Amino acid sequence: MNESSYVECEDDYEEEEVAEVDFRKEGYRNDQLYCAHLMLKQAWNGNFGAPVNDLLSSNSDAKVLDFGCGSGYWTLEMATEYPSPKFYGINPVASFPGSVLPRNVEFIVSNVLTDTLPFKDAEFDYVFARNIMFTFHKPNFESIVMKEILRVLKPGGYIEFVEEEIIEGHNRGKALMHWNIDGLKVWLESQKIDYEIICRFKECLQSTNQLKDITEQKLKIPIGKSNGFIGELAAEYIMCTVKSMADNLMPIMNLTNEEYDHLVEEIEKEVKENEEEYNAYFHFRRYFAIKM
Repeated sequence: MNESSYVECEDDYEEEEVAEVDFRKEGYRNDQLYCAHLMLKQAWNGNFGAPVNDLLSSNSDAKVLDFGCGSGYWTLEMATEYPSPKFYGINPVASFPGSVLPRNVEFIVSNVLTDTLPFKDAEFDYVFARNIMFTFHKPNFESIVMKEILRVLKPGGYIEFVEEEIIEGHNRGKALMHWNIDGLKVWLESQKIDYEIICRFKECLQSTNQLKDITEQKLKIPIGKSNGFIGELAAEYIMCTVKSMADNLMPIMNLTNEEYDHLVEEIEKEVKENEEEYNAYFHFRRYFAIKM
């Protein structure tokens, strides 16, 4: 029988002193992935939840896979912090750095939907994946992606997923709610993307019959500068997301460029200028488990 546990940690972070981030610098404002990485690292008080610190600290033969690594921020930070294991980042497109890498990092371009992962069975001690659900159409995640990840994971190895509850959230302003419900949700449904899977992901993991000690954690992230560094990052993350989705959502919402720009301005006021009025927040969840 698979064992599982649930940890509610809505207010389970402490604000720490960190280097000041100047969002005016090129690359910060427009990089959604970087904002997400910084925000989640600070909110979770680290880059991972699975109990793999001892493994990564002492085992020079350990192998780690960052599945859907994107720009490679997590891979590079982890490889620098843990120089003994070998880290692999895999992504459908080469959005990661091509040079000046730590010696224990290798990035690979591969699309799991068209090819099997380029690794042998039971090769990895730890597989990490973050913000990948919305790139897979129904039912690709459960029928293809999950099977491949479990194939390359060793028995006794850890698997970890971190995902946003993209539709859930509370106290959002009128503009952000309009964008979220009438734009993003409709677009996700039109693409047959199973955005609700994160809320039933524990059942998804259990149904594989290959995992035990399944742990679920839910994190509340407040939005806006009145909530400190994490709140600023959350606001910036939202704005990067809203701006990056313009071409997808304008036809869905029947908006012109000017009208969408106006909506962006209204959302920015809600999350950056009047955030104390709304006290908005959203949730991330993470799951980790051991392969039997």
